[in-house]
Amino acid sequence: MNNEVYTFLTQVRRTELKIAQKIAKREQLECCLLPGALRYDTAKVQTSASDKMPDVMAEVADLDADIEALKRRAAEQTNEICDAIDMLDSEESKTVLMMYYIQRMQVEEIAHAIGYAPSTIYKIRRLSCVSIEKILERKDERV
Repeated sequence: MNNEVYTFLTQVRRTELKIAQKIAKREQLECCLLPGALRYDTAKVQTSASDKMPDVMAEVADLDADIEALKRRAAEQTNEICDAIDMLDSEESKTVLMMYYIQRMQVEEIAHAIGYAPSTIYKIRRLSCVSIEKILERKDERV
């Protein structure tokens, strides 16, 4: 499989990994915002220059914005991949690529679901990726 095709078909996975990393970072920062650090035995809560809570809150807000932007990007990437897959001629190619790249099923699961041997699924996927490469080349020529 061409590296460009692999990159195209797996771009959503990479974006979703970035989302997961940002969510993990946000969760770590949110732990710093828990009220366990607040003192209730004083008359009023006082923030000072050493108080990091506003900075942490701002960083959490920035991460939330980044996560939402990445989610929109992942949705756009999924649509691009689905559009390319829909351009394939063979229904079995469409089915295999959708199950593998969009639904994230393992080859064995796909084989079981559609009643083919795993080796046949590998072959269909390989040949379908060659067809996707041609679709991407035609798309690039038009742009």
